[in-house]
Amino acid sequence: MIKTLIKKGWTKNEIVYEVQRIYGNDVLILKTRLDDQRGVVGKFGMPFFLVTACTTLVLIQRRRTLQA
Repeated sequence: MIKTLIKKGWTKNEIVYEVQRIYGNDVLILKTRLDDQRGVVGKFGMPFFLVTACTTLVLIQRRRTLQA
């Protein structure tokens, strides 16, 4: 079945979802093996937010120490 879907040009994600549809959620796959279909915000949004928040906190702390 998988060879047939590959010959038809299905992507990895489509094949996994089809196999899970037929055989149920007992089909196990590592998430790292799937293609990442998220956008830029989905991939890098949280790390960017965390770096920005930490940098802001450090700058606020330094500003307070310089004013004292």
